[in-house]
Amino acid sequence: MNNVDIHTAISLLRNLYQFNFTEMEVIPITESEIICTISSLKNKNSSACEGISNKMLRLCRKFLGKPLTYIFNNLLIQGKFPDCLKYSIVNPL
Repeated sequence: MNNVDIHTAISLLRNLYQFNFTEMEVIPITESEIICTISSLKNKNSSACEGISNKMLRLCRKFLGKPLTYIFNNLLIQGKFPDCLKYSIVNPL
């Protein structure tokens, strides 16, 4: 979605609803946050949709910090998220 589409969508919402809509401010993710989050993962061999286990992520966290920071910040800025990151399995207690 480009800036013209965003501004068109916002103006349409403002015309339909008489509320004050503000744009979301994107707060960048830092490399240290990525490494800290990876470090806090349980050391399991099971993997998510991308097929990478927590154990492997933890072993490679120092090498993955910079590329993952770049990828996640771009996903936030563009507002595009891979489908596999939109779903989760919720197990009741």
